[in-house]
Formats: sequence, structure tokens, C-alpha cells
Amino acid sequence: MVGTVAYMAPERFEAHEPAVGPAADIFAWGVLITYAGTGSTPFAADSPAATAARILTQPPALGRLPSPLREIVARTLAKDPSDRPTAAQLLDLLLDTGSHGAAELTGHPDLRQAAENAQARDPRPRDPQARNPQTRDPQARDAQARDAQARDAQARDARVQGARRVGRRRVLATLVAAVAALGGAGAWIAADSPERGPDASGPVTSLKPAGSGKPAPTVRQAEGRVLISDRLDRPGRWEAAEDELGTCSFAGGRMVVTAGAGGANSCPGPEDRVAGDQSVAVTATLLEPRSCAWIGFRRLSDALGYNLFLCPDRVTLSVDAGDTRNTVTTVRSAIFTGGDHRIELRLEKGVATFSVDGVRLGTGPVGDRRLLTGRIELGLEIDGRGERGSVAFRDVEIRKL
Repeated sequence: MVGTVAYMAPERFEAHEPAVGPAADIFAWGVLITYAGTGSTPFAADSPAATAARILTQPPALGRLPSPLREIVARTLAKDPSDRPTAAQLLDLLLDTGSHGAAELTGHPDLRQAAENAQARDPRPRDPQARNPQTRDPQARDAQARDAQARDAQARDARVQGARRVGRRRVLATLVAAVAALGGAGAWIAADSPERGPDASGPVTSLKPAGSGKPAPTVRQAEGRVLISDRLDRPGRWEAAEDELGTCSFAGGRMVVTAGAGGANSCPGPEDRVAGDQSVAVTATLLEPRSCAWIGFRRLSDALGYNLFLCPDRVTLSVDAGDTRNTVTTVRSAIFTGGDHRIELRLEKGVATFSVDGVRLGTGPVGDRRLLTGRIELGLEIDGRGERGSVAFRDVEIRKL
């Protein structure tokens, strides 16, 4: 397998190399359109390994890609190949996004012919409207499109509509050309397209283990299956926010959380609920005195879930149960001071084990039957009478054990 990582579909990274089909080309098309529309590929990162990790675990960053193109591109970037549209379905979606349609390809007979050929080659059923023989007939399509345009003309200012139609026709022609090429071109994007985005990393010959013939960057292997991975160097699975509790922002390659006097704050994160044995690893830094980094796990609400607090003089595991907070265990240690520290929390067989920088600090039971699943949250709590607090996080990874 050769190609540029940023354009590769998730299935290309499977260890056993399952069959990679046209769905991988649809994924690459989505990457290409995102880059054309935003100036960045949707899983941009600083290295091939980081880019591959984002492709496997992160939702696409589509920037200011306009609707309805945004929704169409999002479908082409689905992790599961079966969730992506075929080339013919994609073409139907593009030709059915409002007041424009095949009529706008009137000045491009070559593209119209290529589009019809692409539709005819695809044996799988398309959207319901595409199953109607009248909508597949060029003259019927043109008539429908003209009717829709006439209705729009009555509702819109003629001058503004004319200006929009010119730009839309150019965009539609370009998109259809790309889709028509996908109909029979094979994996040309993933194999030959140059990477020009900010995550430029050059061509990769293989992501196989050593022994495949040529060395290549690989995603770091660790125990368990990755569920969530985020470098926290920009808004992604976690988002920026500001309210009366404090702020969540991204600066210096990390996520910075602040809170006011005697308070606490957490950043908006993924809504995924993680159940069963799992691990959470993240790098954290205490930026203000009396700040405690907080990892919430199996959280069901603000008042229900587990906590791991990492303070300058201790690490505490506790559980929130309605109006009460019960301490499970506390370990006195000054290990979590002065610079970055890698935290690992493992939940196995009803026991939580927490470590800092590879040093196992303690364990505690996490057997509350109400809390068999829940969200992972990141934030801080101010210890005692601290006037304000701030903590930085980066490189979070959540795995299913």
C-alpha cells in the first residue's frame, strides 16, 4: 500500500488488510473537497502517525465548509465504509442539494455523460428519488431543475440569484467531475495525490509492522482498542468554552482550564459513554498554586460519577452520589508538582488503579452498580482557599481493555 496518510480511509490501516474497495475512494474524495474548501485536510496533524490516529478516532474537522456540502462531505468521511455513499449516491446528493440540478451541467456535456456513466456502473440502489426512471432521464431532470429554478426566481431577488447561480454552476461542475472520476478511476487519490495541507508529511510506503519491506511511521501500539484520542492542541473532541465558572481554551499545544475563587470547572467533551474495563491516559500540568487536575470518569451527571483529583500534595479517588461526595482513597504524595506529568487511570474488574509518570500510586474499588458506564471529563478544582486556578491538559487517550 502506498499513498499519503491524510487521504487514506480507516480501513487501510487495518492490521489484516481487509479488502479495500471504492468506499476508500469516496473517503479520499471527501478529504480532497474539504481541503479545497477550507485549506486544510479534515484530520490534519503534525506527523503521519498522528494523522492516522485522527483518521481512526476523531470526527472530521470541516471548518467553514458550507451547508449542504458540509453534510454530504461528512457522510463520505464515515469511519465505516458501509456508511459512506457510493459514487452514484454521492452524485445524486450533489444534484439534489436545493434549486440546482443536472440542468446546471448543460454547458458541460462531457461531465453529464461521465455522470450518467458513473450512475450506470453502480449496481447498488441509490436514494429513492434516483430510482425514479424520470429522474434518471436527462430531459426529465432538466425539466425538474427548470421548474425548481423558476419557483426560486419568484422568491429571490433576481440579481442576487443570478450571481449565486454562476458560482454554484462552477462548483457543481467541479464536484461532478471529481465524482465521475471516482466512478472508474480506482484509488488514484490515496495513491498519488500530494499532501499540501498543514499536516504535510510526505508519501508513506507502508503502515505495516517491521518486515514488510520498507520502514514507515506507525501509530504507537498500546494495550486495548483506542476509543478516543485527542492531542488537545485545538478544538476537537473537547471544545473551547467560557462561562461564569471559568474558561477552556487552547494555547501552546494544550488545553488550558481556568476557574475562579474556590470553584471548579470542566471543559465540554465527548458525550460517548464508556463501559467495562478501560484506561484513561493524559498529560497534565498544574499552572497555579492550589489547583487540582480533575479526571471525571463514569460520569452520568454533575452529581453522579467518579473523580480522580491530582493536587500538589495528594491524589484522591472519590465518588459523587447526589448531594454527597465520598472519598474512596487518598494517597499523600508530592509527585504531581513541577511540570508535565503523565497520568494513567485503569479500570479493571471493579478496581481503579492510578499512576503518575509510570509510578503506581494507589487503587480503590469502583463498584457502584449505578456507575457501570459514563462519560470521561477533564477539568480542575481549586483546593481550599485558592483565589483562582488553572490546569493544562494534552494528549488524552481512552482505550477499551
